[in-house]
Amino acid sequence: MARKKKETSQVDELLDDRLADCHSPEDILGESGLLYFLMSLASVRG
Repeated sequence: MARKKKETSQVDELLDDRLADCHSPEDILGESGLLYFLMSLASVRG
């Protein structure tokens, strides 16, 4: 059975774009990293 190709959503494209700038774990997990930024956005919107 052939797999269907998953269509890329806008969220996937945005995350891929942001992750392209990350070159170390600190860039993602650090105090000024991507995860901190995303959690800050979620708390403001939540």
